[in-house]
Amino acid sequence: MIRFEKIFKTYPVNGKRIPALQTISLSVPAGQMTAISGGSGAGKSTLLNICGLVDYEYRGKLFINGQKMSVVPGEAVLARREYISFVFERCNLIPVMNIYENLEYPLILKGMEASERQTLVDAMVAKLDLQGLCHKMPADISLYEQQRIAVARAMIAKPLVVVADEPTADLNDSEASIIAQLLVSMSREIGATLLVATNCIAMQQRCDVIQYLDQGHVVSEPMKCAS
Repeated sequence: MIRFEKIFKTYPVNGKRIPALQTISLSVPAGQMTAISGGSGAGKSTLLNICGLVDYEYRGKLFINGQKMSVVPGEAVLARREYISFVFERCNLIPVMNIYENLEYPLILKGMEASERQTLVDAMVAKLDLQGLCHKMPADISLYEQQRIAVARAMIAKPLVVVADEPTADLNDSEASIIAQLLVSMSREIGATLLVATNCIAMQQRCDVIQYLDQGHVVSEPMKCAS
């Protein structure tokens, strides 16, 4: 489903180009839940930005669903809307939209009719028991509730790939465990492939494999997690 071929990425630092990813090649089968782990500066977020078609300035090739992804910005944006959803560390809900509107927004981007959008959003609201939050603004609910909404928003259009960057980093252990379970269970339910940058044990334990990075290198074979 996702294949990175010899991905090489650098960033400018003090007039020099510093490698962030050093010729990384790895594959993530369709429907697999994969944790990308490693220390600060390992390259986790950089790899996810490339997979999410947010960063196009790299060498190498990225394939999703058997198709080579374009590095032309306009084409990459269209592919991103077609294949990919995101869950961020800071939730990134749209602050001027209420919760219901935040859930609806990805469906608007896909060009769905209003009646179809309402059906899908109402179903998600019922599934996660969000009725009491629908008319609230993101700033009026807890960070934990915001992240629940962010996961729901990522899943509502049934993407092929879910990219999650440290989705539990700002939560306490109990909240992190619930969000990890929600993220993985909903990804499995819609048949999505999950790629999540995390060092959270609760998140790692719920994934199928852990892939470790260090200083832009893959440092070991994927570690299978206990089921």
